[in-house]
Amino acid sequence: MVESVKSIDMPDEQGASGYFLGGTLGNIGGAVIGSGRGSVAAAVLGGVAGATAGDAAQNNGVVAGQELWLKLEGRQEPMVVRQAVKLQGAFQAGERVRVGFDARGRAMVEHQAQEATPQNK
Repeated sequence: MVESVKSIDMPDEQGASGYFLGGTLGNIGGAVIGSGRGSVAAAVLGGVAGATAGDAAQNNGVVAGQELWLKLEGRQEPMVVRQAVKLQGAFQAGERVRVGFDARGRAMVEHQAQEATPQNK
């Protein structure tokens, strides 16, 4: 169960994609523009400009996140998980959740599906 929630800024692990994509496209575009030594200089400048623009387009690699303090069944001490809101959406204090682990062994919090209540006949 979520005991408390705090909004935080987190580094976007996907943030480097804009940097690399922008740098690659800028490098290719710069190489096409120049010729001879100018081609090399244009490719380098295009790569730097593209990487800078790609990084800025990725919101400087920062995303909205939440720090979740969790009370787990069978454990006395709380567990703290920090994760991006875009992964599972926002959580609320008092909400029942599931905790799993990703391929890197990091804890991931998921919304627990509401259990269906039997209907009276």
